[in-house]
Amino acid sequence: MSNPTAPALRSVQPDAAPLTIRLHRLLLAVTVLVPALLFLGAAWQNHDDVLREGRDTIERTVAIQREHALKVFDTIELVLARIDEHIAGLSWDEIGAPRTSDFLHSLKQPLDQIVSIWITDADGVVRAGSQPWDTSQHSDRDFFSVQKERDAGLYISRPFVGRATNIASFAASRRRSTADGHFDGTLHVAVSPQYFERVFSEIAPPLSHVASLVRADGEVLALEPHHADENIQRQSLGLIAAVATSPAGGTYSRSSDYDGRQRFFAYRKVGPYPLYVRFGVEESVLLGRWYSNMALYGIVAAIASLTLLLTAWLALRRAHAEQEALTRLRTESAQRQRTEERLRQAEKMEALGQLTGGVAHDFNNLLLIVAGNAEIAQASAGADISPRLDAILRAAARGGSLTRQLLAFSRQQMLNPVVVDLRTRLPGLAEVLSSSLRGDIDLSVDVAPDLWRVEIDVAELEFALMNIALNARDAMPDGGSFRVISHNVVLREGSSESVADLAGDYVAIACSDTGTGMSSQTMQRIFEPFFTTKEVDKGTGLGLSRVYGFTQQSGGGVTVESTPGSGTSITLYLPRSTKPLTIDPRQPIGEGSGDAVGRVLLVEDNPEVGQVSSAMLGRLGYEVTLVERADQALDVLAADDGYDLVLSDVVMPGGMTGLDLARELRRLYRDLPVILMSGYSDAVRSVGAEFTLVTKPFSMATLHEALSRTRSRQEETS
Repeated sequence: MSNPTAPALRSVQPDAAPLTIRLHRLLLAVTVLVPALLFLGAAWQNHDDVLREGRDTIERTVAIQREHALKVFDTIELVLARIDEHIAGLSWDEIGAPRTSDFLHSLKQPLDQIVSIWITDADGVVRAGSQPWDTSQHSDRDFFSVQKERDAGLYISRPFVGRATNIASFAASRRRSTADGHFDGTLHVAVSPQYFERVFSEIAPPLSHVASLVRADGEVLALEPHHADENIQRQSLGLIAAVATSPAGGTYSRSSDYDGRQRFFAYRKVGPYPLYVRFGVEESVLLGRWYSNMALYGIVAAIASLTLLLTAWLALRRAHAEQEALTRLRTESAQRQRTEERLRQAEKMEALGQLTGGVAHDFNNLLLIVAGNAEIAQASAGADISPRLDAILRAAARGGSLTRQLLAFSRQQMLNPVVVDLRTRLPGLAEVLSSSLRGDIDLSVDVAPDLWRVEIDVAELEFALMNIALNARDAMPDGGSFRVISHNVVLREGSSESVADLAGDYVAIACSDTGTGMSSQTMQRIFEPFFTTKEVDKGTGLGLSRVYGFTQQSGGGVTVESTPGSGTSITLYLPRSTKPLTIDPRQPIGEGSGDAVGRVLLVEDNPEVGQVSSAMLGRLGYEVTLVERADQALDVLAADDGYDLVLSDVVMPGGMTGLDLARELRRLYRDLPVILMSGYSDAVRSVGAEFTLVTKPFSMATLHEALSRTRSRQEETS
């Protein structure tokens, strides 16, 4: 039904915001964007300035390091020249005299950068030194072996620990040759890396840095800060790459070879020597001052922006206030219209629910009459009539399934949980599921051999699996496969297999297909009642919502995984049961022995239902008294309290329901067992665990099991 006021409301409120509101919104955006752009521009400029100043500092520092290192190695060159001049023309015996060692000691004494000075012969044997030494040779050292092979000039060795001094060092060596050019030993000075590290520390600016003295091949001779770990990278790969491009010196940026931190490096070649000095600072340290500046700039920009923003917001608020009266009228009208529509829909669904619930209740009584009489007749039927009675019982069972669907639609479903072994039940469903699928769909049912027992409504489980199979069939128009896999699972909160708030032992039944899959939007709504992606008249949207309700009522849950084009997997989680298996309701029950096993007071207002129920009880060996109302039952018990059990319908005339009767009997006759029966009633929802409930229509086996269980429980508590 249309709303006659809607056109008038649309004429009052324009579709677009007034120009003034749009201008105020633009002003709001400007008050944020302009300070932000100014801040970004200043940040960019300051970033470049800070980096440039930091890199200038690094390059000045490495220049100072170079000058110092150059003077040190020039001094070492002079020392080696003095030694060569001092021993020129002397024999090895004369060189080995104490006065030569005293001379070497006097040269070494004032020079902190020198650890020791040595003279070795052509065999690598030390002949003179600046301090006492052992008789070991130096022929295994690279500063000796390289000079022996060729005249390498001033050769800078790899780092080593001196045998005589036990001090970390590296050597600067020169070759001695005979008059005819043959190798005649070496002169070498052991240089202290710690000396360079100390000087680098004094020269460096107050920044977290790395300074090093490196051979041309990348071997690190001195490193500050000092690292005692011998496993760190002792070769500067970054410097090697930079020197290949610019041998004299330059800058580069890369992660450090020994700690992986990103640094900006400057390097310089130390004069004519095969050495480089290098100085680097982490880029985050260089940007430290920039971060401080940005904090200050940000505060200023934020204050300015907030001031402008507040002004613009106040102006916009005033403009909005002028429009609120008009928009409120339209909003309230639209809300009223939506509320009325929802109310009409709710009333329609409620009426339909009441109708289906009432129909299901009455239909259950009819099914009980049909199935009960057929079951009673089957016990004495001949071979020619027994198949027809079987057909009647099967039809009654299908009718019971139909009533459950009606009750599920009206949200009045009652479960009849029994403890079952799915290892025997699930394989038997393969034939039923196969009939729901097409011939081009492969079906497989895999059951774990150690599958736990569960306490569920078996009919609801069968419906759930069949509904999932039907949906899978529709999702595989060109064929595919449908698999049902069951296994035990222990759910823990926070685990990868966790399901909602479930935790503990569960049996998981996973139903997977290779169909078209679902989008994430569809997956979010598939359990909503009446939601369906099928064409009109192809589906009601109630099937999966009933599956969801069944798992929830059973104390479990359900999950869905799906990818468009890759299929869907729906997994039911049912809680493990440690109770003994329930007697199979399909198991045939023999007739009574002829002697009454007890007296039953049957309360049923429907005469035909009463008659068939009495007949069932009689065949089970009970003596039955039938009354139609609860007050009549109270009168009978007041006159004769020798009854062993009361079996009562829930919905009855006279003002007192079966549940009211049961509670009154508990008060008056505490030891008298009471069983309630119903196809459907709102009162049944409040029964809970108070009394045993038998759902109509029921078989003789179901009735027998309920009677036996109730009387046994009563005897245990007596």
